Amino acid sequence: MKYIFICFLICCSSCELVRIGTGSSGLVNPTQETSIGTVYLLKAELDSGNIIGASELLIHPNGKQMKAKERYEQFATLEKLGYAIQKKDIAYSQTDTLSASKHSITCSFNYLNTCTFTLLKANDSWFISDIKE
Repeated sequence: MKYIFICFLICCSSCELVRIGTGSSGLVNPTQETSIGTVYLLKAELDSGNIIGASELLIHPNGKQMKAKERYEQFATLEKLGYAIQKKDIAYSQTDTLSASKHSITCSFNYLNTCTFTLLKANDSWFISDIKE
């Protein structure tokens, strides 16, 4: 009987029965308020086929806003990225803080495709300055 009770305690201690306090829920709000939220927003725009909306999330590596012509020139790159990650969940993401206003986020889409996004903070919003597949 004592061994059954010990086995029961080991089984119960391996899972979370009660959560005390608040923690990360694992859900990411797709907004430009956070760097990972900007990546989720880009993915949402590409999933819906909105290349124009996705291009508005881009910025120059020096932090300067892109002009309309420069965003238009990025349409082919965004379409290619859209085909690679379209309708795939973000299975894994890792954020590296390069500075207070610059992050590098590596995302794995369904554990098949991996992309690295470099994001810059400008005017209290995060923008994507570089995408590497």
